[in-house]
Amino acid sequence: MPEMADKIGFTSFEKWLSFSPVKNSLEAGRRASESGVPPNTASSAEADFYRQSVKKLQAFSKLKVKGDPTRHEFGGVDFEFGPKLILSPNFALTCQDIKKKISGKIKISSTSTALISGENVEIKSLHLEGSLIIVSKDDSVLTVDNLTVLNKGYFPENLPSSGTFSEADKVRGFVMRKMEDHTIEVNEKGKWTVDGSGKPSREK
Repeated sequence: MPEMADKIGFTSFEKWLSFSPVKNSLEAGRRASESGVPPNTASSAEADFYRQSVKKLQAFSKLKVKGDPTRHEFGGVDFEFGPKLILSPNFALTCQDIKKKISGKIKISSTSTALISGENVEIKSLHLEGSLIIVSKDDSVLTVDNLTVLNKGYFPENLPSSGTFSEADKVRGFVMRKMEDHTIEVNEKGKWTVDGSGKPSREK
């Protein structure tokens, strides 16, 4: 046990970086929201997860978000969705990874969706209004430069009144409507570049 004269310190993080529990049902989350307390549902935690990625990129890269977050209510739970960004751990696990792998200007709309996966992916310039999936496997090296993606994207919407849904969708209280996306996938070794054409080409 520490003695009275011992110096004890602690580190404090903001909530968006450290804590967003999934502990409430939609009904309990609705009651919490009405009381001014965070709902702590699967849906609110998912929104917080995306927001954390956005805030990290805003802090450590040249990310600019076009537009404001959109407010939604699913299953009686009210929360906001901004850009839905998923940075796989093999792409960017630390702040230094973000600084190293996202070196240029990134502009995305507040309703965009992006998944980036790959240890050797580098983004130099990207303009996204819609949905983009980037997957680089094996020992491939992929550079994204001067890429513009404009499509209908993905949008969350309430569960329809009838139909069969997964348990995950029922817990979330919504489904993600996948209207359109652009997928870039590289499975072969080598150095690859994606430019304005949107298609990967192997460097000679």
